[in-house]
Amino acid sequence: MDKNEIVKAARRLPVESRRLIIEQLRKSIEWDETKDRAEVRLAELIPLACEALGVQEYDPRRKENADTYVRNLCAWAMRREGYSLPRIGHAMVRHPSSVIVMDRRGEEMRRGFFGQDLQLKFYDFAKNVKLYDND
Repeated sequence: MDKNEIVKAARRLPVESRRLIIEQLRKSIEWDETKDRAEVRLAELIPLACEALGVQEYDPRRKENADTYVRNLCAWAMRREGYSLPRIGHAMVRHPSSVIVMDRRGEEMRRGFFGQDLQLKFYDFAKNVKLYDND
């Protein structure tokens, strides 16, 4: 569909419908502008997660428990902040399906499935990133 066809189709719509479409387009553009910086947000979250977990040296390539816990916390927080799976995956250099698993593991940490010690560390992290909830 070329530009002229779109304009013709839009002219047939009532004015209120056109306004609604324009407003939705504006919101989607604003959303994209604020969420384009997943790499920056990840870089902000990693030190907070390391501090909460007591991790001295984080390596994004390692698959040891401490490093995966850091990624789990970051993925969990970024999903709650509205980042998409592909954006988080791109920032972490992981496949989006891995982000789903990391988000689930973060939720399991929150619920205490990995023990009370990790649950308390999770809540320390969540308080620092202003995502704390009481349930």
